[in-house]
Amino acid sequence: MTEILTNLLASIKYPLFTEKSLKLTTKNGQYSFIVRKKLSKIEIKEIIEKLFNVKVSKINTIVLPKKISSKNKVKGYYSQYKKAIIKLKEGFILNDLLTTIL
Repeated sequence: MTEILTNLLASIKYPLFTEKSLKLTTKNGQYSFIVRKKLSKIEIKEIIEKLFNVKVSKINTIVLPKKISSKNKVKGYYSQYKKAIIKLKEGFILNDLLTTIL
């Protein structure tokens, strides 16, 4: 059982807390997460429902492009990542995330 939870937690890297994502959370009940790039929407939905005991109604995903970085004449790239915006069914909230934010 602990191996399954470890795999689920490894799939979701971390919740995204920016000004835009916090507005989505308070107004629309949508939560943003950074996830592994290889996960599909169905897999993300199953993981969120198992970890937080909620029902997901909608998932939007986006793979953000590489960004160029330069430090002291050395150019490189920030890595790509996948962002998932999750809308829960009415009556469900992620209390654990909200208490850590507020």
